[in-house]
Amino acid sequence: MIRWGIIGLGNIADKFAESIKEVNNSKLIAIGSSTQKKLLKFGNKYNIQNIYRFDSYEKVLECKEVDAVYISTINTSHANLIIKSIKAGKNILCEKPTTINFKEAKKVFNLLEKNKVFFAEAIPYRFHPQTKIITNTIMKGEIGKVQSVEIKFGFAVSKLLQFLSPNNRLFNALGGGAILDTGCYCTSFALLIAKLINKNSDLSKFKLTNVSGTINRKAVEDLACAKIIFKNGLETKVETSFRKKMENNVIINGTSGKMIISNPWFPEKTTYIEVHNKFKNYKKKIKSKYSSRANMINVTSDLIKKKLREGNYPLMSWKDSINNMKIINKWRNILRKA
Repeated sequence: MIRWGIIGLGNIADKFAESIKEVNNSKLIAIGSSTQKKLLKFGNKYNIQNIYRFDSYEKVLECKEVDAVYISTINTSHANLIIKSIKAGKNILCEKPTTINFKEAKKVFNLLEKNKVFFAEAIPYRFHPQTKIITNTIMKGEIGKVQSVEIKFGFAVSKLLQFLSPNNRLFNALGGGAILDTGCYCTSFALLIAKLINKNSDLSKFKLTNVSGTINRKAVEDLACAKIIFKNGLETKVETSFRKKMENNVIINGTSGKMIISNPWFPEKTTYIEVHNKFKNYKKKIKSKYSSRANMINVTSDLIKKKLREGNYPLMSWKDSINNMKIINKWRNILRKA
């Protein structure tokens, strides 16, 4: 049984706490927040003992009973908290994105290399059975050789929310914007397929073209598009937004067909993928024992129990997170300088 502590008690932490109840290899025992009201409400809701309701993040890390921490604070705090967690010897699952820029990412992963803790970036779809079925279906040649991928993830933030919550994390000039919020899912999927085409290819080598989007009055991008061309020849078109709702799907085009993934980002216990080729068109039904985030917790806890330090493909590896941040960093810089 892996004993978890949560650092930061926002909405995502609540989803983690709900999801962990589904699995048998994990237990939430500790929480940390500088806000007493949150500690009381969250602690009561999830039956956290008073002695494990900590009024600082550091106290969670000092708690000997905690085996692993889930970092669910704002993006700008991730790097610092990951570093503190590594130094405390805690296994880590950190909410996406790992950091807010490539420089921070290099610092974090250089330190991870020198220590013996587990680390994973919390991108739930990578842990779900659907992702393995997607990659296996492609490897079987059901759509031929992959040529291009179209990837979309976006939603519309209401003008009322923007007016009432001007300090919302999405509008933070350093750690906000559509690319860090939902674009990181798109780029991670691009890396997933690029790695499938050639597992030995250097995915840190890529070109970004067709970069476009809009910057809002808070100086963050609320719409961003780009084409990522990897060294191995794969072309991926990525689109993300919190200005408008998107189809939120992935279309993988091959030489003899295509695959449509209608629920790529948070697949639940029952989900589907569509395969179209010259021989047949069909829907493949995928059943999962757990919901999306529960899968992530279950798999992560199993890896920690095995004393591993990262996940293997198609899970999000350290190199995936580093390359993902490199793409994100370049995408943001190009768009914001345009």
